[in-house]
Amino acid sequence: MILCWMTSVDKRQHILFIFLIISTFSLSSCAKRSYQRVYRGSTMGTTYNITIYTGRNTNIDLLQKNTEKILAEINQQMSTYDSTSLISKFNKSKANVGMQIPEDFASVVEKALRIASDTSGIYDPTIGPLVNVWGFGPTSTRHKPSIQDIKKAMSLVGFQKINLTKNNNLYTLSKSIDGVELDLSSIAKGFAVDKISTFLTYEGHQNHLVEIGGEMRSAGNKNGNDWIVGIERPVMNKRSIIRYFALQNTSLATSGNYRNYFEEDKHIYAHTLDPFTGYPAPTTLLSVSVLASSCAMADGLSTALMAMGEEKATQYVTAHNIDALFIVRGEDQFLQTISFGKFKELVKEEE
Repeated sequence: MILCWMTSVDKRQHILFIFLIISTFSLSSCAKRSYQRVYRGSTMGTTYNITIYTGRNTNIDLLQKNTEKILAEINQQMSTYDSTSLISKFNKSKANVGMQIPEDFASVVEKALRIASDTSGIYDPTIGPLVNVWGFGPTSTRHKPSIQDIKKAMSLVGFQKINLTKNNNLYTLSKSIDGVELDLSSIAKGFAVDKISTFLTYEGHQNHLVEIGGEMRSAGNKNGNDWIVGIERPVMNKRSIIRYFALQNTSLATSGNYRNYFEEDKHIYAHTLDPFTGYPAPTTLLSVSVLASSCAMADGLSTALMAMGEEKATQYVTAHNIDALFIVRGEDQFLQTISFGKFKELVKEEE
């Protein structure tokens, strides 16, 4: 089994989504004219971009303030880059000591554990110690670790070591052994996208596109037109679009394996790790994109599929009817796309 883990910064660096925003307005009726409103900022070690089309004057400053309040709350709960966050406190806690957590935090943990169970541990939200020992974590220096360090880190990995319970609407999180850590960076951005999209809909902005670190969710349309998004060609030191398509009232998340690496002693070590050997494992799978109603689930599933490698990922998406797009390295380094489900109809060749 292959396990891939990505931090917030990693996924921003590795996957570039270009969403095309056409700033034209309908002239058919001044009373019904839709106006494009855009606001953006920084969060979770990456950036967010939000576009809405609205038929009424909107206080963008207030909307952005409330958006950033939601993002700050998620960050304070789930960011491993913040030493004062709830997840950081949990990671420092002792075994068998329950910690009460908010509903949002519990929801993300539950989704992560569900994906871990469904994928037989190929996806694992406790992979942090192994990622850290290779230097792909929030505070580590990238280097090839010793065999002893790898074995020690591997002993702390295992989603079964995490226990989440609910009693009288109170959620309690605990670990079975000292040193076990949670890292939700492969799913938290997707959850944040869902949260902001729900907020915008509640505020009356039915037509919007929310993007955080490459994960996105669309609702409605752009003045009657589709939201058009693109997936980056997964090659080092070059940025271009390999596929584009319409994203209609659904979520999209992508994981990649072609920018987050380091070179040591003339060897390249990528961040995709095999939890049974503790070492990076080669794979022809360079990028995985997933469509789902929940961006959190699309986020986690794209990481899981990337971790499986091409053959197992193909079997998994086929068995579970997942809408996915694989970009693989073929012969002579040729890039090939493989579409599943809705992607078969959605994707178009780059002109």
